[in-house]
Amino acid sequence: GRRIVAVSYTHLDVYKRQGDLLVKAGLISELQLQSALAHQRRWGGKLGDALIQCGFLDEMMLWKGLSKQLGVQLLSIPALTLAPGIERELPAELAFKHKLIPIEQKDRSLTVATSEPNNVGGLDEVAFRLGVRLKVVLAPEREVDWALRRLYQGCLLYTSRCV
Repeated sequence: GRRIVAVSYTHLDVYKRQGDLLVKAGLISELQLQSALAHQRRWGGKLGDALIQCGFLDEMMLWKGLSKQLGVQLLSIPALTLAPGIERELPAELAFKHKLIPIEQKDRSLTVATSEPNNVGGLDEVAFRLGVRLKVVLAPEREVDWALRRLYQGCLLYTSRCV
């Protein structure tokens, strides 16, 4: 299959805010960012969703911009062929809690896809509990949600029990 290039999550600039990254990338203006932030404060939800709802970005522009600015590879999960049983490398409880999809396991390293690569606390918890080095790749949120349902079908949310 395709070669997956992942970065260790410890190298991400976790202090960068999503909006600032998109302005820096030239995908939105500061005025558009402020407008989307006001929309988010009023209606709730995530900034990326507000930017899309306001018509400032489409979904792919958002994910490609974040990928470029964070230096994290963007993957299309449905296009991947995952190894049979890969879900056993990451318990359902942790996968759902932190919205992570196991992509590839090699030696003592686990590559995971997420739409939230700045979730350092969650990534730390998973690395510690599994005793592995995590490598992180970016995937659109709807693909992560789809893959969670598909990979862990029959697993009860927030438990490690699968039926």
